[in-house]
Amino acid sequence: MDSLEPGIYHGIPFDTYLALPYASNSLLGRLAITPAHALLGGGDTQATNLGRACHAYVLEGESALKEQFAVGPGVGKKKKEEKAVWDKFMETVGDRSVIKESEYFDIISMDRAIHCNPTAADWLEDGESEITIIWDAVDFDGSPIGVRCKGRIDRLPSNYKDMIVDLKTTENAHEKSFAYSIKKYGYHRQAAMYMHALKLLVPSLNVEKFGFIAVEKTAPFRTECYTLTSPCQTLMDGFSDYVGLVKKYKLCRDMDFFPNYVNAGAQELFVINEEVTTWQ
Repeated sequence: MDSLEPGIYHGIPFDTYLALPYASNSLLGRLAITPAHALLGGGDTQATNLGRACHAYVLEGESALKEQFAVGPGVGKKKKEEKAVWDKFMETVGDRSVIKESEYFDIISMDRAIHCNPTAADWLEDGESEITIIWDAVDFDGSPIGVRCKGRIDRLPSNYKDMIVDLKTTENAHEKSFAYSIKKYGYHRQAAMYMHALKLLVPSLNVEKFGFIAVEKTAPFRTECYTLTSPCQTLMDGFSDYVGLVKKYKLCRDMDFFPNYVNAGAQELFVINEEVTTWQ
């Protein structure tokens, strides 16, 4: 599947989604560092593996996790006997990603913690998960930019027609800490992109909220729910960021030039001493 027309798609495997040659929030996030970073690709890390596995288990169930991930044996790798166990296990992995047995049990605990939160449980009670959306980006005035985009919606809850729900694993689910993560990782840009895309694809759909389920990755797996409601300033900033980066991406693509710097000149550096705050 090399290309898709703009639309809403169900049942597309995650690897197939990743291979689609369209601009995503992850690509735009890398582009914001330098254009050259956009060409590197995201790549799998242990942290992203854990997040993906948690998504699969919470949103689609254990069978979905087992289809995409292989759970490693609960032994080390130093002793000869342990290496033999791992060698035999790796023969069964195939093209699946590997997670540790301890991570698998953490994911089960995260799922329980999420469903102990009444709001999170309500948002996840009924609906559709892992929905792929494809759309053509438009400028602030509605004119085409010339870039096709893609997104992967975690959940469209049946009992909240005006909201998109997104599951995030995090180090700290405290309000101030997660607000920092929203800007740091571009979650506000993702929210604005997806809400705008659904309005383009289904004009009658009145999506006004983007809900985050933030679950911590360590015990006791604190879980908090947050919303961004249109037209709040955070979503407007995210939309402005999205449009600006899409236009920058088109310029780099058309010129076939993705520089490894942001400023071609020398910029005067101002260092501000700020108090470092630790949020509990």
